[in-house]
Amino acid sequence: MNLLLVLFILALYATGVWCLVFPRAFHSHALKPRGWSRPVIETSGALASVRAVGVIALLTAAFLTYASLWGSRSVAAQTPTYTLVDGSIGVVVLGDGYTRTDTIKLYNADGSLWYRFTYYYDDSDGKFDYPNDDFRPLGFGPDDFLLALEVVTERPDGYEVVVNRATGLRKRITKARVFRFLTWEQYALDAFAVDLSPRTTPLRREPRASSDSVRYRPHTRYIPLRIEGTWLQVRPEGSSGSDDAWIRWHDGAHLLVHFLNKD
Repeated sequence: MNLLLVLFILALYATGVWCLVFPRAFHSHALKPRGWSRPVIETSGALASVRAVGVIALLTAAFLTYASLWGSRSVAAQTPTYTLVDGSIGVVVLGDGYTRTDTIKLYNADGSLWYRFTYYYDDSDGKFDYPNDDFRPLGFGPDDFLLALEVVTERPDGYEVVVNRATGLRKRITKARVFRFLTWEQYALDAFAVDLSPRTTPLRREPRASSDSVRYRPHTRYIPLRIEGTWLQVRPEGSSGSDDAWIRWHDGAHLLVHFLNKD
């Protein structure tokens, strides 16, 4: 609640209490015209009116208090909570509606264009027509229509994204049909496989570090199944489920695995 609303509600409560507890005082002082020297005549009807004013003031104050608190809770409930990984709230990927006429545009903080490219280009010479050495995001493959930009903050009209994981360089994109925002959980489960190292992310039978280890199958794709906090259940490709295992996919600060989002 803002300050003016709080003060108004407090004034209503004070008026209501005054009218109900001290109706004669309210009648003789609050209703007495300025400069009036004669006493105000008190009647039972007048005092009843004062008490009615008090009840209305208290009911109004109570209603405004409830409405304000409920509105604040509703806004809080509607505000999404994101898992932070490497300081980002999620990942922007290429939307399904990307067409030959679309262009990917990234902007500087002042709104000027920083980089523009399209996935449709002449690759007869085997080279990408829109090179940019500073553009090294989480995922990018011009031949595979691959794009994965870590989102640092979300704005009403777009996102601030990391365009270079090594340097931490950030730029902005606008919300558009060509982009799709995914939480980290959605991004992990959207991947067709997980690239992991058994030395840094050992496989466990249960989602806890003290659980029994599971044998790692080299040269085998591990398919993501479900998530429990920082643990991700995976299954070796071709397995019936007996070799399902759990791995730590992030530690709250850093991503511990690499997700493969294109076959």
